Amino acid sequence: MNTKDLTSKVKNFNAGGFFGNLWENIKHAAIEVWYFFSSKIFWSNFGKMFGIFMGCMAVLFGLMYFFTQHGKSNKIANLVGKHVTTAMKEARDAGFDIVVSDSIYKPDEKQKNIVLKQIPKAGSNVKDGRTIYLTISSATGIMQTLLPLKSIDDYDAYAANLGAKGIKSEIVERFLDSKFENNTIKQILHNGQDITEKVNAGGFRVLQGTTLQFVVYQNDLNAVNEVNVPEVVCKQFGEIEVMLQAAQLTLGTITKDASVKDERSAFITKQEPAIGSAPLPKGTPINVVLTQNRPLSCH
Repeated sequence: MNTKDLTSKVKNFNAGGFFGNLWENIKHAAIEVWYFFSSKIFWSNFGKMFGIFMGCMAVLFGLMYFFTQHGKSNKIANLVGKHVTTAMKEARDAGFDIVVSDSIYKPDEKQKNIVLKQIPKAGSNVKDGRTIYLTISSATGIMQTLLPLKSIDDYDAYAANLGAKGIKSEIVERFLDSKFENNTIKQILHNGQDITEKVNAGGFRVLQGTTLQFVVYQNDLNAVNEVNVPEVVCKQFGEIEVMLQAAQLTLGTITKDASVKDERSAFITKQEPAIGSAPLPKGTPINVVLTQNRPLSCH
């Protein structure tokens, strides 16, 4: 077979063979695709589908904005220290709901109905309509039940319990008796009357702000001027003043971390001297470290 015959056969193979048919099929398919995408029917249907899709997206984002006010937030002002009427007006004018969730009676507080604490705290960025919960100072105290001495007979622990209820305490007399631990309670007095038996019977109540007097046992005259260290860690700073007064100690250095915005509602993370330390002379200062939010170790 000469070169001319071979070339002729290759041309015939290419023209009518496998590759030739494949090429024709590809060209035919391409033409069909072009006709499909360039037809008015395709673009009409595509436009309708695109319009439906964009309409659904618009409705979806509209609903999200309506229910969540997406992207819109306001900063909460500091309401602590303001009269509750003023605080409520300011909060509502700013677009927030407001609820007084708690009231605390503080006999030393000269003004009543003052905001002592707010949640969320001042400076928080929240959406419109968010509820702010307030704790305010109460105009009147409530009756509090005293624990029987069989539950707690140590003065420091009993005074701490009273302090948490808004009741003050003071030691008016020490009774020397080596059979009892130092500061074991002998008598409780109210307005000069011995109420020890009534307290031990259970259910005896006094009004918040009341000051109770105590007679305690002392087994060592050298320890008369020493007191035990109360535990103030995990308590809010606003609570410990009464506790330290009851323990006949004073407040020392206050160290705040960067998170502290409202001192009274801040939590104590560390105290020095620590609980369990040796008894201290009366009037010894207790140093504390504050952080704004309750530490995880306190839960």
